[in-house]
This record gives sequence, structure tokens and C-alpha cells, in this order.
Amino acid sequence: MHSFTNESHPNGSRVNIGQYGDTAEASLSQTNPWLVAVSFNDRPTISGTNYLRWLYGGMASGSLVQIQASLNNGVSYSTLASNVPLSFSTGFVWDVSSIPLAAHCLWRVVSETYTDVDDEVDTTFAIKNQVLTIYVNDSSTNGDVYCTAIGSPLNTGTNAHSPLDEPATALYQYPIGRGDTIYIDTGVYAITSEVGLVIAETSRGEELYPITIHGSTNGASQKNSSNSWAFGGTVIERADTNRGSGVGLFIGNTRFVDVDHLCFRGGSVGVWVYNSLNCSFADVKSFDNTNEGFLISDVGPVSFDRCAAWNNRGFGLSVGGRTDMSWTRGVVWSNKDGGIWLGGATLSVSNSIIHSPTNVYLYVVNLGTLRADYNVFWKD
Repeated sequence: MHSFTNESHPNGSRVNIGQYGDTAEASLSQTNPWLVAVSFNDRPTISGTNYLRWLYGGMASGSLVQIQASLNNGVSYSTLASNVPLSFSTGFVWDVSSIPLAAHCLWRVVSETYTDVDDEVDTTFAIKNQVLTIYVNDSSTNGDVYCTAIGSPLNTGTNAHSPLDEPATALYQYPIGRGDTIYIDTGVYAITSEVGLVIAETSRGEELYPITIHGSTNGASQKNSSNSWAFGGTVIERADTNRGSGVGLFIGNTRFVDVDHLCFRGGSVGVWVYNSLNCSFADVKSFDNTNEGFLISDVGPVSFDRCAAWNNRGFGLSVGGRTDMSWTRGVVWSNKDGGIWLGGATLSVSNSIIHSPTNVYLYVVNLGTLRADYNVFWKD
């Protein structure tokens, strides 16, 4: 522990951070009574037994506090314990193993000795004691594979009879993590919010328990009521072409994520995978986006099987950074800037069709290594 004895009183019995710590120039601590809830400020997902800890100052040594928790984002609180000693050095033990899934929880410490002295944790956290299976469906059950009812924002999303209606809502509403599975049934899902489908650092799978996102396996094309061709399966329609936000699916700073049978269209980038480990894609299609179909950077290993990118205005595949990627049994067709752009990565392409329009590159190797076997390269 760093010394604070050279700091003027009141010093809070803790050293200040920065260059003036443990010096006479250090700023003074407040003298009014105060509490700070410390545990769970990093928005974790908790289970089992946990410790709630807090800091305090300006209070008499015999003071008592009350510990309260909310499972509904602060709408209501229940008391976990009363008459808890203020200086409870080990923290309050909270066993949440019997609490059902709760996605937006808070806790606070409240002084029983001083009026209006309390503190609530800065952000919500989740309680999750079991693996999740989440269901999403549109407003129809036609051609559905997983769900038996239409989707609704009022549904729980935790069973096939009560699916949610938006994939992005499902990923935000629940603490997605190791072993969890999301089923997105047949339909077209228009995402107009600023954030699309996101799997990021707070959602991480494990080798034997990956996060899995399944789209509909009923992907046959069919004619709609206007007698025009409509793409079947699960289609994410990203109504945002902004380079920074208009991404159909973003996977970043995470690991062990598997995705299959999804289509992404109408955004800036169909699928963007960044700084992640051990991801796989099967039967994923990206088309009619204003930039890349698939943008992959600093990912390894990552595999694509039976995937396709076509009619994107950028490259079909853009692979860069320290990426180790394989593309097998896939199609890259008629993308405006070209088929494949490689910058500093290792890419293996096999049993695939790579096509480009006239006066456009089939592939560009700026840096890195491209390995190709048993492919058809087709240029107009």
C-alpha cells in the first residue's frame, strides 16, 4: 500500500493518484459523510456467491448501513440486509444462485445513521445462473423453423412460444455469454437503430461453449405477392449506410462466436469482425452493401464455409491485420471494387468461385499471403 502520511488532513486515509500523491500539495478529501458503491461498476454478468463492497468517509465509527438491490433497473428495490457495520472490510456476501435471469440489475448502499447518504452502482449488471436460449421471429410464422408464434417486444424471448421481434433487442436485452444460443427465424428484419447486431467484449464464448447465432435453414427463394423474387431465410436489412455505424453484424474484442444461415444487406458493411479469436461462419451471405461484404481485421483463426458476397460496392472480402482466415466452398461475385483485398493477413481460399466485373481486380494482395486451391476465377 502506498503511503499517504505526507498529505494534509483530511486525506481520507488513502493516497491521491497523480504526481501530488503523498505530498503536501495533494487535494483534500471531503469531510461530509459519503458512500461509494464499488462492486460491479464494470457491468459484469454474475452468478453464485459475490461480494458487495463500498467505500465511505466522514462518518462515525459505529455507523450502520443497509444493502439494497434492484432486479428491474431501479424501478423498485428490495433490502438484502440491515444493520450492516459501515466498516465491513470483507464486504457483504450476496448469493444470487436462486435468482432467475435478470438483465438490468443495480445495488446500492444506504446509511442508516445519516440522512440522505447513499450510493448506487454506476451501471447495470446482469444475474445469470444458466445458459440462455433466445428466440427471435418476425410478424409471421410462414416458413418458420424454430418459433411457433410471431415475435413481439412484450415477449420474453426465452422459448419458441414467446419470441422477441428484433435481433438487436435480443442481443442488448440479455447478457449473452458462454454457451448461449440465439435463433433468428425466417423473415426480413429491418434494423433502423444506430446499433445493429453486436457481439463485443462483454459477450465471450469458450472453446466448448461458443456463442452461437442461428438463422433460418429455410432459405429457398420464392415469389412474393408482387410476383418478384424475395430472398428466403433470415435477412438482416440494415437501413444505415454510414461507414461507422451501418454494420449488419459487428463482432469485436471477443472469442468463440459461431454464426450460420444469416443474410446481411443494405448497410455500409455486411459483416465486420475485429480483434477476435476463434470465430466461424457457415452459410452466411452479404450483398447490396455500400462498402465491403465482409470486413475482417486482426482475427484468428476465422473460417467461412459456404458463404457468399455479391453486389457490394466495395470488395466482397477485405482481410487485413494479423488475420488467419479460410474461405471454402464460397462465392464472391460482381462486387464493384473487386473480389478480394488482402492487406497483411493470411488467407486460404479453396473450392470457391471468385468473379469480378470488367476493369476490376479479381483480387489484390497489398500485404500478406494468399493461398488458393481448386477455385474458379472468372472475369467479365
